[in-house]
Amino acid sequence: MPDPRRTLPVLVLLLALLLASCGRAAVVSTVPETTPAPTTTEATTEAPTTTDLPDPADNEPTAALLERHAKEILHAPPAPYGGYDKFSLSKNKTVISAAVGDLNGDGKPDLAATVELAPEGNRETYVLLAENGQYRVRHTNSGLVLRADEGGVWGDPFAGLKIENGVLTISLYGGSNFRWAYQYQFKYSGNALTMIKTESVYFYTGTGEGSRTICDYTRGTWESRTYSEVDEGLLLDAGTFDPVPSTFESPVMEEHSL
Repeated sequence: MPDPRRTLPVLVLLLALLLASCGRAAVVSTVPETTPAPTTTEATTEAPTTTDLPDPADNEPTAALLERHAKEILHAPPAPYGGYDKFSLSKNKTVISAAVGDLNGDGKPDLAATVELAPEGNRETYVLLAENGQYRVRHTNSGLVLRADEGGVWGDPFAGLKIENGVLTISLYGGSNFRWAYQYQFKYSGNALTMIKTESVYFYTGTGEGSRTICDYTRGTWESRTYSEVDEGLLLDAGTFDPVPSTFESPVMEEHSL
């Protein structure tokens, strides 16, 4: 019969080993299984930029915008290298050229401004008179200054505005090998801004030959001169005409040959 004093330590050791193995199994079994959380992709929308937002000023009349910003336009620095004096009235309305001078003879500087309307690119020209410390739009023309794409191969035909000696001059220039140029001059007569003179030039760049026609509406006379690289003073024709009333709002315009 085995001696109890020898077998008891062995039984205690086996029992301890059994309890230890059960403890490890219990610890392992209590560790929760981890599964990756489902990933979700949220749709993101980009906030609109300021260039995408509508400009409330676009809904205001252009004349009102010009009156509000007239003094700023008068004091805006000139564009570099002789370019247009551009001034933004709103997102889609830009002053592309301006001229300052006394038009109605009251000794105060008046303002003429050509505004380009995006996206069509149409151009309107306004005359603002200085009145009681403010500027008021008194004359508007919507067809005399051509769009940037109406100058033919040469490009933008608008050559700018000028006020000198009480006369407002609007100049255009365009074409390709055959070039054309126009000048329209306006001056006050009473309360009307009337056309006083037009000048049209056509010439061929290959030879320098061309013609210049000047119409004086104040005298009802016209003359046409032909010129070349050799002789610029040859008078081709001259005559008189009955002037058609021609105001800044609805001037008599010639056809533009592209």
